[in-house]
Amino acid sequence: ALQSVCMDEHIAVIQQKLQLWTQDPRRGLVAITGDRGSGKNVLMIKLEKALEGQTIHAPAPVGHTQPDQALKWLAGIANVAEPKTTEDLIQSLKKMPPTVFLLSNLNRLFLRAVGHYQGLDSILEVMQATGRHHFWVGSFHEPAWTFLQGMNHVGHVNIFSHQIHLSGMSPAD
Repeated sequence: ALQSVCMDEHIAVIQQKLQLWTQDPRRGLVAITGDRGSGKNVLMIKLEKALEGQTIHAPAPVGHTQPDQALKWLAGIANVAEPKTTEDLIQSLKKMPPTVFLLSNLNRLFLRAVGHYQGLDSILEVMQATGRHHFWVGSFHEPAWTFLQGMNHVGHVNIFSHQIHLSGMSPAD
């Protein structure tokens, strides 16, 4: 049923952000937030079809909370060499043609436990370092996003220049 929900307004905003990014590449990071069942994955699927240019869409795997796991995942979906370090992946991604990356469920890359934020942090570092070359859209579960916004030393979600929040649906929807 969610597939039929109209996402045109959100798609138009992201298309506009992508257009602005082509003119000023400092604005290339967009976050989509919302509770479970709010349509984040539906929006990502519709974005994949609506955005022009090379696009890669991938959901984050569960449990990749360590940097080596998270970096290997991102390298795999980008089809670049497996990195030894974050810098290796950044350099490989910068050699690719400009691409729109749609990364769903980035909240899966951390656990609320000591030492289990580095996977997310390493991916956010790569996204920020390549944000002038690639356009990044990431989705987060709303409670995880809110939690990360309150943390100063991990999960630096302030790298996103724009946030689109998908609010709960009406009973009719």
